[in-house]
Amino acid sequence: MRYLNSFLLIALLVGCKPNPRFSVLAFYSGKHDAAHISFVQEANAWFYQQASIYNFDYDTTRNWNKLTESSLHNYDVILFLDARPDDSLQRMAFQKYIETGGRWMGFHFAGFALTPSAYPQNWDWYHNQFLGAGEYAGNTWRPTAAMLKKETDHPTTKNLPATFSSAPNEWYRWQNDLRLNNHIQILVSIDSTSFPLGTGPKAHEIWHSGYYPVVWTNKNYHMVYLNMGHNDMDYEGGTNQTLSSSFSSQDQNTLILNSLFWLVDKNQQTIEPLSMADNLTRKQPCPVSAVFLYCRKLVMNIVQILGLAAGSCTTIAFLPQVIKTWKSGSAKDLSLGMFSFFCFGVLLWLIYGIIIQDVPVIVANMLTLILASSLLYFKLRFKA
Repeated sequence: MRYLNSFLLIALLVGCKPNPRFSVLAFYSGKHDAAHISFVQEANAWFYQQASIYNFDYDTTRNWNKLTESSLHNYDVILFLDARPDDSLQRMAFQKYIETGGRWMGFHFAGFALTPSAYPQNWDWYHNQFLGAGEYAGNTWRPTAAMLKKETDHPTTKNLPATFSSAPNEWYRWQNDLRLNNHIQILVSIDSTSFPLGTGPKAHEIWHSGYYPVVWTNKNYHMVYLNMGHNDMDYEGGTNQTLSSSFSSQDQNTLILNSLFWLVDKNQQTIEPLSMADNLTRKQPCPVSAVFLYCRKLVMNIVQILGLAAGSCTTIAFLPQVIKTWKSGSAKDLSLGMFSFFCFGVLLWLIYGIIIQDVPVIVANMLTLILASSLLYFKLRFKA
């Protein structure tokens, strides 16, 4: 009976799991500005939750080396959460991916460029042709909610009121006037009822008038850019605690989901974006499908733990030899050539781990290098 119950449970899980409707890969850096890091963490959790509800695969990585032509085409939509690629080969791969029909959604800092700065405008195709906005030209402060206005009836703005409140955000303005670009379709802008927008303290950080697009698409490509993606943080108090949520506006969340679904199917034949009200009445997917998404992440965590355990065992194996050599003051049985090549090889493994940002590889080889280098030092110090 015990085995029968187990079999039935497995059969239930397998039978209930629907095939994913599409797949998403999100790139992020998570290195600079606590507000952007906070958004990335929140966005990953939110998109993972939506993946379980709407049955799509959501993967995320901070390893920009995965931005290759072959890797990108394994996914239906690519997201840039808080950055753009800076490596020339990654940029070429992304441009080719987009120009051959690839789909992209970018948030906030993914559109930032300012010369001179740490993020100069040195990618003309991306900032002027693809995004159309050119360089960053200023922003509001501090992050505040705004009334947003639908500029057009479009699948991305379906089921949204004519104006709606956003989540708190730091809003950007741009060098180029997107209204003059025939290739750009502005979807959402800041409504005039938002002014004055921002609280300063600097005067230029408070907007009193003007036209500011915040969501748009380029009609030549499959893309949507959203200026949202900067949480309010406790900088003044020194705690760097998150004070707001970029996903606190239900209408804004609908806008994001609409944009994602529209990118997957511009003809709106197989995937219908759903408003929050629709979501309450729609037929829910199998409730245990979320279990599979959770289990997949759990398996990845177990694999990482396995790698750490394996690396720990092989590293600890050196410890008795290091202690023995140190206590005895003799290293005559150790091969200088062998340990020289071994340390060099471990150093290369450590560099490799840093490049691919693999924690088990980094930790194991860093500790192994310390212990192996100690033996090499003892060999050179103890002549006998």
